[in-house]
Amino acid sequence: MNDKAKIILKNKLFEASRLFVAEKIENLEISMRAARESGNDETKSTTGDKHETGKAMMQLEQEKIGIQLNELQKMSKVLEGIPQGFSPGKIKPGNVVVTNQGNFYISVAAGKISMGKELYFAISAVSPLGNLFLKSSSGESVNFNGKVYGIIESY
Repeated sequence: MNDKAKIILKNKLFEASRLFVAEKIENLEISMRAARESGNDETKSTTGDKHETGKAMMQLEQEKIGIQLNELQKMSKVLEGIPQGFSPGKIKPGNVVVTNQGNFYISVAAGKISMGKELYFAISAVSPLGNLFLKSSSGESVNFNGKVYGIIESY
């Protein structure tokens, strides 16, 4: 793969990761609105203990969604700071890492991303494996959970 194709691939992986985070945020915002509306409906009820229990459950649900939303907004900010250019050598955020155990994109935990016939795993730089990759370069190996990841190429 030439350098131009590598940059195009990185841009596509970045966009897939950005879309993953944006869709998750949108879904959580919809869930938050539904929980608020449900909580508002509970405040109109006058059935005593049942009313208080329902209201408390909706508040807990909103808090849970709020925490998840906050984490996704942090992921979105991490993505904003990821460089898009070609950067061979020492592995850093935004790099594609090709190993004997699979292909990885160091960005955010967006899971599997299919690019044609190839599969990439978008992992966070602060994940255990991502952290090991950041301490490495092409041609080196990292050992994680009993598996040796031989780094074939990084860009």
